[in-house]
Amino acid sequence: MALSLNAIITLSVLIYLTLSIVINKKINYFLSGILIFLIGLLPFLSNSELINFNIGLYPIFNFAAYFIIVFAARDFLSEGFKEKWSFMKYPVLIMGLLLYILTTIPTLYAMNIISFEIPVYPEMFNNVLYLICGLFLMISDFTVLATND
Repeated sequence: MALSLNAIITLSVLIYLTLSIVINKKINYFLSGILIFLIGLLPFLSNSELINFNIGLYPIFNFAAYFIIVFAARDFLSEGFKEKWSFMKYPVLIMGLLLYILTTIPTLYAMNIISFEIPVYPEMFNNVLYLICGLFLMISDFTVLATND
């Protein structure tokens, strides 16, 4: 019996969330960076017709992406507040806030939990933000961001 794409994505997210609790912080940042980078890259590839499918059409993918992005935003904010006065402090804090705001407010508005909404902006902005944040998390192993274990 073959697993459907929804089942594979669900299992992958569960494994990732479980591993993110027990693995080293630097490895977690690198894995989060790869996942967020892919979340930003796949729509680019789909829009330019380099891949034949649009993974955003799968609801479980959007659900998984939401969790991964919120966890990464938490990591950005916690590391940004831990930073002393380095050049990485404010870019990391700004990216963490942007990830939180641009991910949670539309979701909470869609669920009728809040009554205000972010003005409409191109989806491409989210994809670029995910690409940049993914790169930041991947290179954080080699920079100031993840030096404190």
